[in-house]
Amino acid sequence: MELFKLRPTMKITADFSHRTCVTESFLENCSGILQEAIRRTKHIHARVGHTQSPQIPDPRLISWQYPVEFFFKIWKQIVRYQKSQKAAFFTITTEFGPPPYMWTKTKDDMPIENQWEINRFMKDLLRKRFDASRNPLSNNIKVIGTKDGCTEVEAGSGKYGFTVK
Repeated sequence: MELFKLRPTMKITADFSHRTCVTESFLENCSGILQEAIRRTKHIHARVGHTQSPQIPDPRLISWQYPVEFFFKIWKQIVRYQKSQKAAFFTITTEFGPPPYMWTKTKDDMPIENQWEINRFMKDLLRKRFDASRNPLSNNIKVIGTKDGCTEVEAGSGKYGFTVK
């Protein structure tokens, strides 16, 4: 919070997966700084972490749905805030990285899942969650098209972009 006070106009990339790992929490005791971070976010790294690692192994697995839902709750707050500020454009990058972020097998150190498939799954899930035509709770955010691997969505008068890394 001190850095935010020293730099009142500073914007951030929201990569809260590291914060959950460093604090070994789902940020239960960080509401003040989390709300300030939401207001200052200009880009989201859509990686899902947990209390012991900055990246879960696979967001498709039911056993990891608590952290997935936790992060979607924060991302939704960010998108709503950006919409309320009439942001002209906003981006989200699916950010499931390669090893050492991605979990590996102990025998051969190979990834346990396919990084590209996980990032595409997250892109599709973000699109579904923030597409008002499929989800009336998404605050009128609507997918309007794709170009060069980026999906543009419209929210109010602004456009919001999703990219697959």
